Amino acid sequence: MTAPAKSHKNRLELARTLSKVANASIRDILDKPRKSTLTGRSRRIGITGPPGTGKSTLIASWAESRLKMGKTIGVLAIDPSSPVTQGSILGDRIRMESVIDNERFYLRSIPDTLYGDGLCHNIVNLLEVFERYNFDDVVLETVGIGQSEHRIRCLVDTVVLVLNPQSGDIIQAMKAGIMEIADVFVINKADLGGVELLERDIRGVLDFTTHENAWRPRIIRISCKDDSGIQELNTCIDNHYEWVKENVSPDEIVNQRQNFQLAQLISGQIGHYLTENAEISGNLREKYDNAVRWLVGLK
Repeated sequence: MTAPAKSHKNRLELARTLSKVANASIRDILDKPRKSTLTGRSRRIGITGPPGTGKSTLIASWAESRLKMGKTIGVLAIDPSSPVTQGSILGDRIRMESVIDNERFYLRSIPDTLYGDGLCHNIVNLLEVFERYNFDDVVLETVGIGQSEHRIRCLVDTVVLVLNPQSGDIIQAMKAGIMEIADVFVINKADLGGVELLERDIRGVLDFTTHENAWRPRIIRISCKDDSGIQELNTCIDNHYEWVKENVSPDEIVNQRQNFQLAQLISGQIGHYLTENAEISGNLREKYDNAVRWLVGLK
């Protein structure tokens, strides 16, 4: 029996708040200190993987199953930005059209930061906004990523890495990076050939890596054509979330998120300084000193 639907209110207010937070300057962020980043109000799920593996379509199919259970779902989708115009296509809405009009589902697309981490500016506070609006599930979808873009780990409770049967060569390149921090491996488009080979490759990587806190990552086959495997994914995320609550300290989670936010603020502001002052001369040390003085002064 389907659980009673929970209507999600204040969508316009939510949209305005997200816009304000997405455009916040470093001074805006530092002038509103918080005791900690939120944990526990919502379940955070990170969906990541190489381009073309069907992340957005998978989220839509998974969200449909959660909505039938009466849950509310907020999705923060990071879209790639043009290095020339700084704009992005923001095409996730098209792929999630099956759930986009549901009042208990909310999607916000945000351009990435061009820093190659698959994320966006002020992402810690953006995710907190979703939690404050009491979504049951908050989903963070990164842009198409490679082996080193694994900073999503400290932002979510569960990391789902999406691959497809043509990902064999990509697996080799990702061995020393994001493969080590995924909690769930989804072989998407499992109706295609080559699934057994890909699963064997994943298990081979897992045999030679030690996952944090001894959680053994799960491998799930999914075909969004008939939604096979979606319920198994639901169960697996549930199990991992319960495991996190029993084995990972909330203080540790808060500390990781605060450290991530600090590192993002520093790197982002120095990058902005160098971009805006491309004509500065001097050796590396002089440029570094000038950048640090500028950052400390928040000019």
